[in-house]
Amino acid sequence: MEQVICGASAFELYRIPPQVTLLLPEFPRFSTRRQRSAISRSNDLGPWLNLPIHTLCDSPSARTRSSAIKDHVWSGDLPSSAIWENNEVGIQYTSPLMTLLTLAPLVSVHRLTMAAYELCGTFAVYAPTKEMQHELDRLRNQRLVWPGGWRQVYDHAGKPTSLWHRDPLVTLHELRGLCEESKGMHGHRQFCQAARAVTGVAASPLEVQASMLLNLTRRRGGEGLGPIVNNHPITLNRDARILAGQSTCYADILFPENDIHPTIDIELQGHMVHDGGRAGGIDSNRMLGLKRMGIEVIMVTAEQLYNPGRFHRLSAHLSSLLGKRRKAKSAGMEAAERDLRCEVLSNWEQLVR
Repeated sequence: MEQVICGASAFELYRIPPQVTLLLPEFPRFSTRRQRSAISRSNDLGPWLNLPIHTLCDSPSARTRSSAIKDHVWSGDLPSSAIWENNEVGIQYTSPLMTLLTLAPLVSVHRLTMAAYELCGTFAVYAPTKEMQHELDRLRNQRLVWPGGWRQVYDHAGKPTSLWHRDPLVTLHELRGLCEESKGMHGHRQFCQAARAVTGVAASPLEVQASMLLNLTRRRGGEGLGPIVNNHPITLNRDARILAGQSTCYADILFPENDIHPTIDIELQGHMVHDGGRAGGIDSNRMLGLKRMGIEVIMVTAEQLYNPGRFHRLSAHLSSLLGKRRKAKSAGMEAAERDLRCEVLSNWEQLVR
């Protein structure tokens, strides 16, 4: 097996926007002992990846035994289309699905779920250096269109953020499909547990955080309020179209209607995506249009998620609307909740490190 970048290193590669790749120096070679020694001595791979570089090898004897390389032995068959190649950069790396499978034994199931949400979602997190951001701003002014729909998100003050929008890299169908194909493979159980927890195509880390906190079972630290769907399209009726100025809108988190409660739309008010006078005006009109259709709209802020007291009151309010009986959590459930919040509400840029 040729050197194939996998796991945390491959995940970091999928976070690098193509406009950033254009600005990066040549990817450092590490196929020979001399090249690996040079990387080890410098303890740096430049702006590309954090060390060590995670790679696949097909036997214990094939390990490089370099401090710059973290080898992972994979002696069995690989899933279909498991290896991708970037001819421009000159590297091989695991596919998005294989990247998640090779991450499975290395991170918690919660972190693996978050990574799966990101690869299935329409966002990535990448923080450019100050010098690189200057060049990215220059490229942005040229109004270029980048492969995969990559574009950087700017906040309400016009400042660049570490959040990027792009097309999804994995479909939910593909994610669930690997659960069957990976039976007997290393990391299968953790991968399937994470895959089952992904509820849809999220557009930001805040949507993922809210989804996991509200939807995961109480045994796993969540509130168990699902089922939910992410970014679900809602076709507006005539009155709602006039009010919202659009024919279709997307619910950040949707609780589908049933015999007990109407459709409930949770709208996340994140400081990166939804804030600002213009966006707020559009959201207000859309909210009124949805209410005219009998849809309950609840605006949720990042602060309400991060503050435990406010979050518990939000959960109690949602439980009431959903008609769910709210029982006191056991000591084990409370401990699981603390663990979940510690992981889910941590620094997203450090997700797999």
